[in-house]
Amino acid sequence: MARVNNGCEKVIDSRHTSYILCIMKTQTSIKIDPKTKKEATRLAEELGLSLSSVINASLKQFVRNRELVVADSLTPTPYLEKVLREAENDLRNGKTNGPYTAEEFISHLKKL
Repeated sequence: MARVNNGCEKVIDSRHTSYILCIMKTQTSIKIDPKTKKEATRLAEELGLSLSSVINASLKQFVRNRELVVADSLTPTPYLEKVLREAENDLRNGKTNGPYTAEEFISHLKKL
């Protein structure tokens, strides 16, 4: 393969057909907090991917579908699990203030 220009290569296949292959990339700088980058890199590597390929795939899907899908696991954090247990205990023990209509709930929140 011979370089033509701008990162393109002139390729001659087994049938002696000549064509120019261009896979041009651009470099972009983004700011990511270190913890997120470390976790994303680790997960990508577990899947046999580079972080760059994960970001490229995400951007291509964003452009193709014209939508951004953000999902997370449905596993509650330990703090949320604690709050939910407390709320369930309060409900069982009759320590609740509801149920409310929407208007009653807004009025209740304004009093807090």
